Amino acid sequence: MAACSTPPEETPDRPGLKQIRDQLRGARPGETVRLESREGGHRLNRPLQVPTGVTLAGDEGALLYAAGRLKSAVILESGAHLSGLRIESRGAPLISGIQVVREARNVQIENCEVVGTSAALGIMAHGMPRDLVVKQCLLDGPATGVSLVGGGSGVRLEGVEVANWSQRGIYLQQKRNQRFSQVSVADCRISDLRAGGSSRYPLVVTGTRGYVTKSLNITRCEVTGPGRSYRDEKEPGTADQIAVRFAQDVEVADNTSVGGGDVGITVAHSRKVRVVRNEVRENDTAGIYVGSRFDSTAADILVEENVLVDNGQNRMGDRKDHGRVGIRVTSAKAVRVRRNKVVNTQGTQISGVTLENSPTTTLDDNTIEGAQNQIVRIKEVAGDADG
Repeated sequence: MAACSTPPEETPDRPGLKQIRDQLRGARPGETVRLESREGGHRLNRPLQVPTGVTLAGDEGALLYAAGRLKSAVILESGAHLSGLRIESRGAPLISGIQVVREARNVQIENCEVVGTSAALGIMAHGMPRDLVVKQCLLDGPATGVSLVGGGSGVRLEGVEVANWSQRGIYLQQKRNQRFSQVSVADCRISDLRAGGSSRYPLVVTGTRGYVTKSLNITRCEVTGPGRSYRDEKEPGTADQIAVRFAQDVEVADNTSVGGGDVGITVAHSRKVRVVRNEVRENDTAGIYVGSRFDSTAADILVEENVLVDNGQNRMGDRKDHGRVGIRVTSAKAVRVRRNKVVNTQGTQISGVTLENSPTTTLDDNTIEGAQNQIVRIKEVAGDADG
């Protein structure tokens, strides 16, 4: 299909964007406005705003593209639904493909795509969204795929794919006096890091000491790094691939984390956490890291039935041996490590388990194969940044 550089705003047989805007303005809650497919797509010179309670549904092949600098291509108010739409930045500076207004409730985004490397954010929901659902969306090219900054409750990200990203894949960051609660990230895929990002966290959920994330589930996600060290100055890899900080009542289960430039799964400053049945392979330092070098707030954590293979890759040759490990626990209390399988086939994963300043950690029925040291116990925190 040949692309038109400047398709007409309206045609006799199809509604153009002027008609779509008019329909959206006149729509009542519960009504649906359809965006038809047209050759070359619909050219946007200002955002489409979907009012409260209205659905904007794209027919098969429906496409919007930015004609110039835009804050957002589509803006969703409370109760708005968006489905079946492809948004392309096409080199135009775009802050976000899809923006959810602050404090919006009951917004749903389903089967949408945001494509193009000139977009900073694929989906942006800053403030305190409630009952936000993002399902089966592709975010290919934005520097950050999904960005939620501030807080939010009842957030569900399901089947989201983030590719060709540079800054962060899925990013939840607490700000001010807000917090996240009742958050689910399930069946998401993050891969294909591209050059140019400074942070490079594929999946990160961060609270703060006074505003911890409460009730968080990260399940059945696949995170694939490029197999390079985070410290590689020419072609840096990912940071900790799945990272949870300052959270309570957490489950990290049935995920895959492969080829990361630092840790496969990190849980820091958090309590009442289950890290179970994950497969973690070929990351640069630890497969799973629990705790922190900076405080001893991590507590009541179960690490169970995980498979850890050939972590500690040390691709730049600058990592300490005690950080090249299947499971590492630092200054954490009441940690239970049991029924994990830790396998070293490449000679990289120097130790099975490293315990630093964690005398209350219990080890039970773990299988450790091929490690130079099965268990390493260090009374004081090592003081290095590995892991």
